[in-house]
Amino acid sequence: MIRILHLPGMLHGGVGSVIMNLFRRIDKTQFVFDICVIEDTSYRREIESYGGKLIVIPKRKNVGTIKYIKNIKKIIDENGYDIVHIHSVFTGIFSLIAAYLSHATIRIYHAHNTVDNIVSNSRFSFVVVPVLRFLIGVMSTVKIACGREAGKYVFGNRKYEVIPNGVDLCRFKPMSTKDRERLREELGYNSKDIVVGNVASFIEVKNQSFFIDLAKSDKQGRCKFLLVGDGPMLEDVRKNANENKLDEKISFVGNRNDTHLLFNSMDVFCLPSFFEGLPVTAIEAQACGTPVVTSSRVTDEADMGIVPYERIVDFNPIDWIGCFYRLEKSANRDEEAILTKMKSMHYNIEDSVKKIVSYYLTK
Repeated sequence: MIRILHLPGMLHGGVGSVIMNLFRRIDKTQFVFDICVIEDTSYRREIESYGGKLIVIPKRKNVGTIKYIKNIKKIIDENGYDIVHIHSVFTGIFSLIAAYLSHATIRIYHAHNTVDNIVSNSRFSFVVVPVLRFLIGVMSTVKIACGREAGKYVFGNRKYEVIPNGVDLCRFKPMSTKDRERLREELGYNSKDIVVGNVASFIEVKNQSFFIDLAKSDKQGRCKFLLVGDGPMLEDVRKNANENKLDEKISFVGNRNDTHLLFNSMDVFCLPSFFEGLPVTAIEAQACGTPVVTSSRVTDEADMGIVPYERIVDFNPIDWIGCFYRLEKSANRDEEAILTKMKSMHYNIEDSVKKIVSYYLTK
């Protein structure tokens, strides 16, 4: 059995979905995943049921860069990992250095975003970015990106393969109208509510604080916002909602393992992110037939062409609210058509698994 170390940092949100979808579908008699994260996760029980280990490590800023690299190297050395799969933008370089120093045979660098805030906010990013691209290019043995823009951002002109973030199409699919209505009722929504959902880690780049502005700008009062996820900014956003007396308009439900159901409960899926690569949550929402609204900072590669999909240039709340009202009854419930389209674009998890496994077997 081949044991593979994954280094995503956080396991919820899009990257977490990618890893868990892969782990659920991969041949577990042949492969098992151990996953390094900076905080525990509700996925722990599932990971351990597959024979994997969840390894909680300290944040780099809390221990310093040198000690962080030594910690990762020690984990790799003690467990004898031949394959290390790093999911990151530029900050994954520290894990890559550890894998390189440990002489892991296969060092996969998997780009998932088009901006690294830590690097882009640096005064010397014009120098740092080329250096990081060079180091990643030299030390990684396999370069993968979720989309063209993410690959170009992380790898520059070096060769990489685009492997779409495949979705479990047996799980993420439209529900019947009857089942959907029952689900919405269980969640506390009625037929007049326009449920606008977001599934993402509560970090600055995801811009969940914008939902406060949206809720305050909804003069008709029909929009209800369903925010799924956890993260360092959750309490700030929750407190802001409470102070603005928006508790009845905004629901915070934390990390969930039933997002395929929640996508179906939504009338619109919304990503007001400042930056994104190719967000798997937007793909999952579309697989469920749910219309999508994003900021223009989200790559247009995410538009599958199967549901109404709008990208809004600025962050004027009125424009977004108007879009939600236009799209409230525009979901696509044609499961067969969605399945055909998603498979034709290779966004089914089976294709993704096959491509990634081919790299795991190259040593």
